[in-house]
Amino acid sequence: MAKVDGPLFSLSAHGDIGGALRYQNRKGTNYVKKLNNLPSSMSAKQRTWRQHYRDVWNDWYGIGFFGQLLYAMIASMRGYQSGHHYYLFVNL
Repeated sequence: MAKVDGPLFSLSAHGDIGGALRYQNRKGTNYVKKLNNLPSSMSAKQRTWRQHYRDVWNDWYGIGFFGQLLYAMIASMRGYQSGHHYYLFVNL
């Protein structure tokens, strides 16, 4: 917990606030440092979806050159920008 002698966020503040900010005084200079150790705010569904997207993305590179070429031909017939876009559309 941050310790202050005056109003909150005063020049004499030092210590941590909620694990997010650290107030320090070094050689007469005051520093405020943002701490990046906050827990993830993603829900379980969001983590699951992002993992599924990563899996589909990695699978695109696993289908090989001719598989990608096949998806590119189908994509061009259906009006998609590339075979990769069509592959994501089909598999997501």
